[in-house]
Amino acid sequence: MDLYLKMGLLLVGSVAVGASDISIYIPQVTKDIIGNITHETFVLVQPNCIFNQYITTNVWLVIALNKSFSSLNDSDLGTPVPYSSYRNGHHEYYHTLLVSAGQYPCSTTNSTLNVIQIGSETCKEKFCNGPLSNNQTYRVRFVLLNSTGIFDKTQWSNEMILQQDKPFQESIIWPSGRSGGMIVLTSILSVLLAILLVCLIAALVFGSRDICWKRTMINKQRMANWDFMSPSTYRSRRDPMYLES
Repeated sequence: MDLYLKMGLLLVGSVAVGASDISIYIPQVTKDIIGNITHETFVLVQPNCIFNQYITTNVWLVIALNKSFSSLNDSDLGTPVPYSSYRNGHHEYYHTLLVSAGQYPCSTTNSTLNVIQIGSETCKEKFCNGPLSNNQTYRVRFVLLNSTGIFDKTQWSNEMILQQDKPFQESIIWPSGRSGGMIVLTSILSVLLAILLVCLIAALVFGSRDICWKRTMINKQRMANWDFMSPSTYRSRRDPMYLES
């Protein structure tokens, strides 16, 4: 009798411990791989052995915007929301990665990478694991649902901050450590300098032509004055008497 009593207490205790494990479990980003947080994804530690007392129960992952997660209650999370509804702005959270609890086993092989990448799918189904927005921050939690709604859940994760995109010019680093913006500025200054040099050369050319034109006009004027000189005046200037005087 004592043996059965001890076994019963042990079973009840194990169930209680398992149930308490779910309610205190906090999803977290893995630190075992490089690139655990990107512009559109983050990688969670797989919650193995957390739902072992509910082998056939449906487990969903809820992904919510950090600004609105605190206002979500069991009634909100008890009905699955598709990714498209979140993407279209109708909801600030969605459900994805539906699996049975047995797919998070207590024992795994050493070759298995026990992580879940969030935001890695191109959506082709209603509750897809679609890409995230890099201008948002997120929190996640696992929920267990049955026909009546939610009956157990984990804690919300800490805030997930995705990497932010940089402007194109800032993201490109050119040789010698110069950014794309510096290269563009240098190019503009070079073009302006070239234009200034062309204008200077043009000014010199047209200035020289103007000087030559003025000299030509002066010479033509002198020739015109010489041509209109009367013959008598010309002869008088050649006359010996004129020369003697």
